[in-house]
Amino acid sequence: MRRLADRPFPNLIQVLDAIIRDGANLRAGSGPVGGIRDGYISWVRDAEASLAFHFDRHDVEEALLTPRYWEIRRLLSVDREVRALVNQEAEARVAEIEELRARYRLLRDRFAEERHRVLVPDTNVFLHYTSFREASWPQLADNDLARVVVPLLVVEQLDRLKYATNQKIAERARGVIRELSRLLDERGEKPAEIPKRGTIEVFIDEPGHVRMASEDAEIVEVARQLTGLLPKPARLVTGDLGMRLRAGALGVEVVALPDGW
Repeated sequence: MRRLADRPFPNLIQVLDAIIRDGANLRAGSGPVGGIRDGYISWVRDAEASLAFHFDRHDVEEALLTPRYWEIRRLLSVDREVRALVNQEAEARVAEIEELRARYRLLRDRFAEERHRVLVPDTNVFLHYTSFREASWPQLADNDLARVVVPLLVVEQLDRLKYATNQKIAERARGVIRELSRLLDERGEKPAEIPKRGTIEVFIDEPGHVRMASEDAEIVEVARQLTGLLPKPARLVTGDLGMRLRAGALGVEVVALPDGW
């Protein structure tokens, strides 16, 4: 699911823990069939409300309001198949949420103790401004070393632009890709040093990740997601006014590139 990071990340882990615990209790429940059916519907409603605070609401509805959910809603409380359907559906939803929790625990381990400011650059930063190896990233990171985290989408856009009809853009894109290839490991996830400036790495999409329709929105979303993992909010770095406005409307910190770049 796409992360909407509006509160500190550990709270999300606690939310997922609670949903999993309550779902496990639901599967183990006994008693009247009607009580099991109503308990399941209440669990879905509560889980939906909790997850919608952290994730895109459409993704939450898609994950929880499955065809089996609507079948359970349709059945009467006295129908015998209710108990089996509830057990099957609760088991499947809990397993999916357990996978989600495991993924975010890995992300927490990667980012939760970061002390430096995280900067998320868009593609234009690499194409139209000072070379990323020479840029004064600390200037944008409270005069401290920066942790530059490049969305995978930005790398893919640079790869596509290597073949642009505009030769200047194509040459710049090829140069950036060459420099990133020299610095980064095979996965790109391990921070590589930019001397006296900080580190740079790639933020890889999780398996099964569904990107937003707008590529600009996808890049902004990475900054939102990282904000929920960090002691200090991540900052989106862009020279694009439209992206700055989009990010600001979503509560993402934005830093405009200095004219000197």
